[in-house]
Amino acid sequence: MAKTDSSDPNGEAIARGEIVRLNKIIEALMNRAERSASVGNSDFGLFETAVVLEGEVRQRTAELQAALQENERMTWALEEANRRLELLSTIDPLTGLANRRRFAEVLAAEWSRALRSADPLGAVMVDVDRFKLYNDRYGHLAGDACLKRVALALSANVRAPSDLVARFGGEEFSIILPGADQAAALLVGERVRRAVAELAEPHLGMPLGIVTISVGTASTIPVPDGNADRLLDAADAALYQAKDGGRNQVVGVAAGSAS
Repeated sequence: MAKTDSSDPNGEAIARGEIVRLNKIIEALMNRAERSASVGNSDFGLFETAVVLEGEVRQRTAELQAALQENERMTWALEEANRRLELLSTIDPLTGLANRRRFAEVLAAEWSRALRSADPLGAVMVDVDRFKLYNDRYGHLAGDACLKRVALALSANVRAPSDLVARFGGEEFSIILPGADQAAALLVGERVRRAVAELAEPHLGMPLGIVTISVGTASTIPVPDGNADRLLDAADAALYQAKDGGRNQVVGVAAGSAS
């Protein structure tokens, strides 16, 4: 009899087929034995063989059913592991926010949706002010803890669940604002700026003595020949205006058609 490997993706079909085949064999033998007995020509050898074979078939059937259950368990475990791996591949391990890959996926999807509906799409770029000085003064472990607190403040002050907050890289964060015009984007930008300042995280390298952020916002209504990257470029340019203007402030620009 063929052996069934529970790790074989075709193992379930093979096992079920073998169960059916073996049961058909034993059914045929038992029918033959019964017919022989009914005409007074009882074939005890045939009957005994059928009985023995029936026991073997029952045992093999139980083994195959156990193998099927194990195969189903392993399949579920593999699918669950794949789901967890996919989730981990889109999350920043330090802050627990979406990572840059996930940000790009959501931005593309929201751009397409806004293009179909002719709704505005906003973006926010955030930079922790003079973070290198913070790391130099307090150490990288403290810097990591600071980024986690900033991440929590950002997440708690967007228009959940529509907005996506992501760690863009290093001390930079980004936010996607579906349906947000320039005024709404500025409002979110100011809200997250104020939330981080209210943490009152000590930073003696800053004029206020606390951790602050600079924020750039932009909004556009996507057009067919537009480009989502131009929206980010506009928000990034606004961010640098905020930094050049003294930091701890929000600057917003209209990205036009982002073409």
